[in-house]
Amino acid sequence: MEESLFYAEVTGKDVHAAKKMAETLQKALKNYSASVKKNAGNHRLELVNSMESITADSGLQSQQRDKKALLSSNYTNLKAMTDAFSKDQLAVYKKEAGIEKDEDENLSETGNGEAGADERSSTFRKYVLLGLFAGVFVYCGVYTCIYIFCDKIKSTDEMRRIYTFPVYGTIPVSGKKIKTAKSLCTGSKDSEKQEEEKLLNRICMTCNRRKIKNLYAVCDVTLGEKETQCLESMKERLNSHGIHLKTADAGMDADAWESLADDESILLICRLGFTTHRMIDDAMYFYHENGMNVLGAVSLL
Repeated sequence: MEESLFYAEVTGKDVHAAKKMAETLQKALKNYSASVKKNAGNHRLELVNSMESITADSGLQSQQRDKKALLSSNYTNLKAMTDAFSKDQLAVYKKEAGIEKDEDENLSETGNGEAGADERSSTFRKYVLLGLFAGVFVYCGVYTCIYIFCDKIKSTDEMRRIYTFPVYGTIPVSGKKIKTAKSLCTGSKDSEKQEEEKLLNRICMTCNRRKIKNLYAVCDVTLGEKETQCLESMKERLNSHGIHLKTADAGMDADAWESLADDESILLICRLGFTTHRMIDDAMYFYHENGMNVLGAVSLL
């Protein structure tokens, strides 16, 4: 069978345009094939292969640059000429040339396209930096507001500053070490054992001076395993000094509260970051209303 090959080359501005033109050409060839088959006899038209490639016309690019340079030069010359016009001459020139104010401004933007692109790029970078700084500022502001207006107890110093009852210190339950006023001055850090010993000595001194032998450690929030172990350790060490410490939560039964009101003194246990000012205020109001003795408070970090 005889075969005839012919090639169809399609050139488009971009890949999408070329592909669309090729599909249109293929449809046209199919329609034409049906017409030829009717007039010239039986034949078959098949697409053997297709190829596509992308090329850049360097000559066109250089020509575009030359045209842009020529346009910019012509615009500069025109601008120099029109600047030399008097007011009446400029009005006659615009009237005869049919140039309105908006068109003149568009011509100015076209002649200085590259400068405008640089300005837009600079403006974009400026707004990106401004947006970044604004985002950081807003984040810091929101975080500061949340920290300030949060009702939770944040530090032992805050408790000492707000409340009048004694705050004996902080026990770093999670293994963190606390910077005391002494350590800040000397540059050294007290260990957890030293902090606990100092706190227990303060409690023992207060109990001995007030002749208190029984203490109830009460906490308004649920204590974890580490906090419970810490209170058990405190209990053993206070017992060795002749002070009996019992632990309880705020949800104990009425009989326990009656016993507490009659015989015991209360030691408030606060968890920094969990206990709120509202909890302490409600607890102190209840204790004072029922004539209970509040020895002071201990904070757990």
